[in-house]
Amino acid sequence: MYSEGHLQELSDKAYRYALLVVKNKEDALDVMQETLYRYIVKKPEFDDKRAEAAWIYKVASNLSRNILMNSWYKRRAEISAEAWERIPDRNDTENTREDSIFSVVRKLPKKYSDVIFFYYYEEYPADVICTILGIKEGTFYSRLTRARKMLRRRLDAEKEDIGEQMDCT
Repeated sequence: MYSEGHLQELSDKAYRYALLVVKNKEDALDVMQETLYRYIVKKPEFDDKRAEAAWIYKVASNLSRNILMNSWYKRRAEISAEAWERIPDRNDTENTREDSIFSVVRKLPKKYSDVIFFYYYEEYPADVICTILGIKEGTFYSRLTRARKMLRRRLDAEKEDIGEQMDCT
């Protein structure tokens, strides 16, 4: 019925987007699993792969928002970024530049990280992104410009921090 490769591709998309929104791996895995479950149960028909991906992102977005709106989620204690950095990731064997950029993108406010994710990581055109996010095209381009500036500033600051650490050693 569904090929394993196709389901893996959809699960990767759902996971990456959920990780961007909820900002922790366990909740992102929950969103990914629920998204795939709904996909398999509903068996939606699509004209093309972009429409299918848009459906996956919309479901993942709604499920992620539900998690963020949950009262338990709001009350739980947040772990500092420094603490997260000290926890080894079972799935990462080496930290690549792309991983570090994605971690900076994850730290952007949601409305900016969404446009960066869909535009650069998924390579969707502006009109498709506007449909997925439910925004006007002018709003999309404004957010993209602001997101690029924020990302550039944060990456430059990170580069300076790394340079200072190298000087200290």
